[in-house]
Amino acid sequence: SSRFTARYAEGALVLGTTSIAAPVGGSDQAEVALPGRYGDVSIAVDAALVNPAKDQYVNIACRSQGPVSQYRLTISPTVGWFQLVQWIDGTASTLTGMQTSPAIRGGTATNRLELSCEGSIIEARINDVLVASASAAVHSEGEVWIGMGQVPREFFLRQGFFIEEPLTPIGDPIEVRFTNLVIRQK
Repeated sequence: SSRFTARYAEGALVLGTTSIAAPVGGSDQAEVALPGRYGDVSIAVDAALVNPAKDQYVNIACRSQGPVSQYRLTISPTVGWFQLVQWIDGTASTLTGMQTSPAIRGGTATNRLELSCEGSIIEARINDVLVASASAAVHSEGEVWIGMGQVPREFFLRQGFFIEEPLTPIGDPIEVRFTNLVIRQK
């Protein structure tokens, strides 16, 4: 989509989008697929929000079969929540539920995200803290990617999280800086 941008700036890959009134979230996001297909793999990257707001998120994926089938670690740094999600043909099912973690750094701070897919075990680390481990055996191999986006306020409410302002003003840019990407085949 022309709403999404990707550029290199000051040694980082910067993914961006423009805030809209009714983001879909999760299936309406900027993603960059990385070369190669992997079975057992870990992907790790440093991510920092440029202009943080509570509706912005960052995610990484492994064993991606395409835009709507993979395992994802998603975090909202400003709210302090994360979840591990299995996507199958456009249907998301959480492997962890939405959880908060003191490992998540807020504001413009950098968060080190790592997602490991090894056998049927899917593990997530945030800033070197193991925050989730789940068993899932639907996807056995695929691509890895990094992504970011914006979720509607209603998403948080459905999950039992009340989110106060500020949300990203409509028309404003949302950007995430990604650095120190490491992909390890296991």
